[in-house]
Amino acid sequence: MKSTLIAIAAGLSLAGAAGAQTSPQPSASAARQAFEVADLDHDGYVSLAEFHKDVLQSWRALDADGDGYITRDEVHRLPQHGPGLYRSLQRADRNGDGKLSFKEVVDARMDYFDHADTNADDLLSLAEVMAYRQRNAGDTATRR
Repeated sequence: MKSTLIAIAAGLSLAGAAGAQTSPQPSASAARQAFEVADLDHDGYVSLAEFHKDVLQSWRALDADGDGYITRDEVHRLPQHGPGLYRSLQRADRNGDGKLSFKEVVDARMDYFDHADTNADDLLSLAEVMAYRQRNAGDTATRR
């Protein structure tokens, strides 16, 4: 369960990075692990359907108290990823209430999927994910 939560955290961190300014990138191995967790049929691609399932699994894992929101306390319970992940997800907090609704998380995750899926085939390859990660790391370094 711990490795699944770490992979989910890495996946969410990547998802929140679509509008990143200075948030830390998950390591390449964490990004790979998140990809492998989301690739349910192990065909080397994360389909839109698999991505949606991953969003749901991520939501259930992070909304620990089941109140329909992800809060700072819930994110910080993930040991090595809490602070950076929360900063990434904070950008998804469209109404600024300090907590994330399911809709806000879905919007951020779908924004990531759309930006990473460069050939618009509704499938994410590991190469697309890693290229997105690399592009975002360059953008983040430029903004610093």
